[in-house]
Amino acid sequence: MRALPLSCSTIRVHSGGVNRLRDEVHMTKTLRHAALAILVAVLVVGCSSSSEEAQQTTTSAADTSARPPIGPGPTSQNVKLVIYERALSECATYPLADLAGKYKAAKKTKRSVAQVVGRAWTQFFRGGRDAIKSGRDGCLQGFSRR
Repeated sequence: MRALPLSCSTIRVHSGGVNRLRDEVHMTKTLRHAALAILVAVLVVGCSSSSEEAQQTTTSAADTSARPPIGPGPTSQNVKLVIYERALSECATYPLADLAGKYKAAKKTKRSVAQVVGRAWTQFFRGGRDAIKSGRDGCLQGFSRR
């Protein structure tokens, strides 16, 4: 194997390549640090929302003030199923007294609360009168799972 002669120009070219490589590594580290800083800033801003803001964005059937009245017409099976599932989930999750207060039930019995919960979810999804029974049945099923 033949050795290459080293001259001053060869060393300069070689050291210039090392400097360029060192600059590229430094640039890459800088970009990584900048990307990490941006990610941390986005997470901090996104996670710092107050609980009041989170509560304002939740969906509830209890606020029926701006909704149209329940129509007499038939309700599709898909809408009836959604009403049933929402009522079941809510009644399986929250205590009877809390639901009675939330939906302003006249009596604090399971049947009475189930009726107003079913009515509220029917109104929320703009179902017909025939969907109230689905909501009531879902709520009663939810109570039985507790």
